[in-house]
Amino acid sequence: MSNSTQIDTLLEQNKPYSDPTFLHNHPPMYIHYKSQHSVTNRSYHFQQQLRHLTPSSLLAHLQSLTKWFNLTFLDLHGLSIEWIDSETFQNFTQLKTLILSANHLSYLSEKIFYPIRTQILHLNIQRNHFHTLNSANFLHYLKRLKILDFSMNYLKEISITNFVGIRRLESLILRKNQIQHLPYAVFSRMTKLSSIDLSDNQIFIIDEGAFKGLKNLKVLILMNNPLGKMSIKQSLFYPLINLEFLDLENCQLYNLPSYLFSKNLNLRSIKLRRNNFQIELIEVKSKSGLTVSSSTAITVNFDKHNLGNSSHSKIL
Repeated sequence: MSNSTQIDTLLEQNKPYSDPTFLHNHPPMYIHYKSQHSVTNRSYHFQQQLRHLTPSSLLAHLQSLTKWFNLTFLDLHGLSIEWIDSETFQNFTQLKTLILSANHLSYLSEKIFYPIRTQILHLNIQRNHFHTLNSANFLHYLKRLKILDFSMNYLKEISITNFVGIRRLESLILRKNQIQHLPYAVFSRMTKLSSIDLSDNQIFIIDEGAFKGLKNLKVLILMNNPLGKMSIKQSLFYPLINLEFLDLENCQLYNLPSYLFSKNLNLRSIKLRRNNFQIELIEVKSKSGLTVSSSTAITVNFDKHNLGNSSHSKIL
């Protein structure tokens, strides 16, 4: 099976990339969407720009698509959209995936997704101009949403109130923003989360208890954040009892607390490349039974080290 076919299969099943083996073989595209290559009559991609999207302008461009009212996948990528009327999606009763990426959106009205709230599963708003989610009440109605992509915006902070309502969310993608701080229990209302991508931010403060309530989380991506500027608490990852894959690559780390992963009994692999570890390690064993063995100094690469929770566990 080709890589593209494998990605399409995962998306058709509405599943995040929760398999660590798949993640290792396909970095850094942990979660993405099909766009222009979707099946005919399931998606539509405009060929011109629409600065102001209204119900009439949207329907006018869909007239050539005979079954537009049955669309489940709508691609509005890269149309320079600055504003969307609140009634724009009221006739799209079958829509499951909506792509709004690479536009100029900085605000969406509170009830813009209300007409499609019961069926929308995937929402992609990456590469827009959002600086805050504090007025993002449009998320509160998306009770069935499974995948939310807010990557490549300008978010500087997030709070627990930003995610009220999206309790069924499974995959949250916030990579390439400007987030500096993860507050206490910030994701706790999304108890079904299995994947969070926070890579390429500016995170240097993570409150103890920031990951509270995430018992179903399997994939956590923190790559390319200056975590070394803070003191990582020993209990930081304790709530993540089902965590399988952790990416801490290029986080300016100098050391890790003893027993940091003692509660993560399902942890299969950790990425620790491009950090600043300078300790000589022969064998370190945690309470959980995870063992790292090496006869060389830990410097840049960990791909030869063994994480002994299972025969497939490893540090990369």
